[in-house]
Amino acid sequence: FKTESDKFTSMQGLDVDAKRLDELAAGVDNLGRNVSLTEEEYDEFLKANKNIAENCPQLVTRIDEAGNAFVGMGNSVGGVTDKVKELIDEQ
Repeated sequence: FKTESDKFTSMQGLDVDAKRLDELAAGVDNLGRNVSLTEEEYDEFLKANKNIAENCPQLVTRIDEAGNAFVGMGNSVGGVTDKVKELIDEQ
């Protein structure tokens, strides 16, 4: 059996630490704007979002004026961990 970590990295190059993404997502608003992250943390958040968006474009909920894609559930950024796991399990 594959571990969750193996599953994340096996999905067409998707390499995301789901727990860390959830932590970072807590520091942005529902539009993906930084509200409490350091510049380094926000860059990490954007990089993780880009990685997921490239591998799971169906999860993109918003693209900002700078071209950053944000992933999430419904109309808000975040809450993506369970959906990514569902997509992996479908493979």
